Amino acid sequence: MLEEQKPTSQFKNSARKESKISPLQFKKSVLEPAQPDLQFQEDKPSHVPNYDYAHFLTVNIPTTPPPITPSLAMSPPFSPETSRPIFTDPQVEQYYLWLQQNNAVTFPDAVIQAYENAALEIKQIGSQSVRTFAPFREETSAFHVITIKQIVFLALLCCLWLIGLLALRLTMVTVTIGAITFLYIFGFLTSSILVTKSSHKKSGEWISEKIIQSLDQLGAEWPTYTILCPLFKEVAVVPQFVEAMRALNYPAHKLQVLFLTEQSDAQTRIALEQMRLPSNFIILTVPKGTIPLK
Repeated sequence: MLEEQKPTSQFKNSARKESKISPLQFKKSVLEPAQPDLQFQEDKPSHVPNYDYAHFLTVNIPTTPPPITPSLAMSPPFSPETSRPIFTDPQVEQYYLWLQQNNAVTFPDAVIQAYENAALEIKQIGSQSVRTFAPFREETSAFHVITIKQIVFLALLCCLWLIGLLALRLTMVTVTIGAITFLYIFGFLTSSILVTKSSHKKSGEWISEKIIQSLDQLGAEWPTYTILCPLFKEVAVVPQFVEAMRALNYPAHKLQVLFLTEQSDAQTRIALEQMRLPSNFIILTVPKGTIPLK
């Protein structure tokens, strides 16, 4: 039998002498096993509303699958050694690994709770109360239409223009008209180039039906999506809107459709209830807030 060897007194004394630490520190660092770091759970409880959840929500997952090196075509479809799928199409491998990477993203309960607390918090901006049902950042909101740096820059530009007008008079007027004409022509040409380029490109990521079938055969787990559908006094468009959501070609157990209605809009809710919605279609009544849904 193997017995655990305990450090001798000679080893203890030499270790203390070389490291120059106290006996208590020596016991904690050498003789006792390291304890897991529980500082996150102790210092950041789930009920703290100002928890820095932005660090966790910023996940480095690409919106489109990154390019990879094509793998060799092999059979059978699964490797007997690793139980991993063997890909014969590089695009199928590309999307399969991307789906696995996205499905592996998780957030701690404390981060989710902090996000909910921040979304329900009422902000006081001057004399106005703001509740957006999402984490509100005043510095990037529409309450700030111009920054301090922009004000300083415009003030300096106006001062320089006035000085030039007093010193050069008619020449400064000619230069000003020329600069405005140049900016107008430059903006028009830039917009024309961007429109021309965008018209020749497809928007979004297009996947062929063959790739989708191959991913299904490999048992790829598709991500779960939630579609938010805000409606306000739109009884007439409810049937067409619901049918458009029904026509989505996506697994029903991976798709959630939320119809968001205002608390004062009972007619739209009645129209939705009469449509006999499937189980993954849910009607939600949003409480009265300072900003309407639409």
